[in-house]
Amino acid sequence: MLQILIMTPPSNTPFEPDASDSSKLRTNAISTEAFETYLASNLINSSYFYVVVTDMQGRYVYVNDYFKKRFSYISQNFLGVDSLKSVYEQDWAICGKAVEHCLRTGKGIVARLRKPKKNTDQEFLWTQWEFSPFGEKEQPLGVICIGHDITNIELMNARLRRYKRRIDSLLRAMQEGFYVLDADWKFRKVNHQFEVMASLKAKQVLGKTFLEVFDYPAAQEFFDKIQQARHKEKSLHLEQYFETENTWVELNVYFTERTTTVFFRDVSLRKQKAKELQESEQKLRAILDSTSLSYFLISKEGKLLAYNQTAESNVKRFLKKSLSEIGSFHEVVPAADIELAQTAFEGAFSGRTIFLEYDATDPETKRKVWFKVEIRLVKDKKGEILGLGINATDVTHRKKYEMQLESQNEKLTKIAHYQSHDIRRPVASALGLLSLIEEEILSEQNQYYFKLLRTCLDEADAIIHKIVGLASELDIND
Repeated sequence: MLQILIMTPPSNTPFEPDASDSSKLRTNAISTEAFETYLASNLINSSYFYVVVTDMQGRYVYVNDYFKKRFSYISQNFLGVDSLKSVYEQDWAICGKAVEHCLRTGKGIVARLRKPKKNTDQEFLWTQWEFSPFGEKEQPLGVICIGHDITNIELMNARLRRYKRRIDSLLRAMQEGFYVLDADWKFRKVNHQFEVMASLKAKQVLGKTFLEVFDYPAAQEFFDKIQQARHKEKSLHLEQYFETENTWVELNVYFTERTTTVFFRDVSLRKQKAKELQESEQKLRAILDSTSLSYFLISKEGKLLAYNQTAESNVKRFLKKSLSEIGSFHEVVPAADIELAQTAFEGAFSGRTIFLEYDATDPETKRKVWFKVEIRLVKDKKGEILGLGINATDVTHRKKYEMQLESQNEKLTKIAHYQSHDIRRPVASALGLLSLIEEEILSEQNQYYFKLLRTCLDEADAIIHKIVGLASELDIND
């Protein structure tokens, strides 16, 4: 008789077999028949396994209590009932093939079957069964089936399939290329955008290594980088130029224990735009640096965002510090003018263009210099506010010229005053005296000189009136 040894630990003692201490082990000998009876009893009374037997016509001749309770909504008494009644209609063919196979071959077969829904809102109950012939091999009496519930597994698999379909859909819709490499650097998955950008079909790359597909120097360089990143277990972000395609590609690489996932996109247009922008900025910088005005761009908080070379030179000249050392534009404004500057900034941010003039003493020449300041709002193409643009122009020459003109006007005013008062007064007095002299008492010769003197004084008086009139027309006092 076949003997089966069952080792059990002593009571209250952890089960740790030790060949040197046989007191920890005890053996019981159970006959095969008894063991089989024990197993059959456990299966029949199981709360996990379903046990059913059908006759050769497919009618139930036995069902265990667990099956009976679980599917009581299908039938209250399964004996004599067609077993297909407890199988979802669309799975009848699967059930029939399983029965036919085990009866024909005498061997068991496993099949998954759905049970009818309890109600329309309920998910299917999924079960997995092992079909085996019951009775003699040459003349079976029916089929014995042992099954268990796999609904949760199937629901999880269904969710995983839906999730996979959504991922596949997203990958197909992605504007980025995507591929997955396994631990041997072989392609395991690619999306549609990969096929478009690489001009390769999925079937041409799947199963091949990266370097079998891309065997040019730039690809080798990129492959070396992802190998290094994988060794360091760090994700990788880079932009790589592929000369053979004349293309700039942005790549993001992520690693798991056995896969390498790469997202990539063509950034050639962005690179070209960036290059054009850089060239434009260089040209603008050259223009700004070639002007004599000082240019500053500040944020709403007063942070210095940009400036030109003239501004840098003037700040060094007057403040003895570099703009690179200055965080806020308020550090450039003299303390006495902070309040005025703040008011001007607020006005400019409201949309008005502000004009100011201020003077300072050149620390090198000790001479007075003047600046005209224009403050206006700066926006980008979308109308978003970037900050305030401040242009400071040295107007010392103009200011000195204006002062010179003002001085000349003052002198002209004095000259006009002299003409109308100091010079005309003696002329007027002389004319008055001449009117008192009687020409009759003068000799003929003196009368001649008298007339000449009157004529000269009249001419002088007329000239004085003309000068005063011209001075009045020039409005020199304004």
